[in-house]
Amino acid sequence: MIRPGHRVEAPIQIDERLRNPTRWLPDKQRKALIDQLERKARREKAPLAGVMFDVDCFRMEPSKVDVPEFIRSAADSSSQLVAAIKTGTA
Repeated sequence: MIRPGHRVEAPIQIDERLRNPTRWLPDKQRKALIDQLERKARREKAPLAGVMFDVDCFRMEPSKVDVPEFIRSAADSSSQLVAAIKTGTA
């Protein structure tokens, strides 16, 4: 079963200036270092991952070409697919 999820954060390199002992840092720099270390620990515990899929919609030999209707039905089908993936019924 696929369980969807995402996190919006990019890995951040630790600045060499923040490697000094925290007792030497001003309060804001100390907080920045602690925040970076917490993000690093979260990434190590649950690494970032992603999945991308591409869905192509088409109709074989339509009796009538109706572009707006085709786009609507393709969007509905895509929405149903995404909902099924999110609920784990796909």
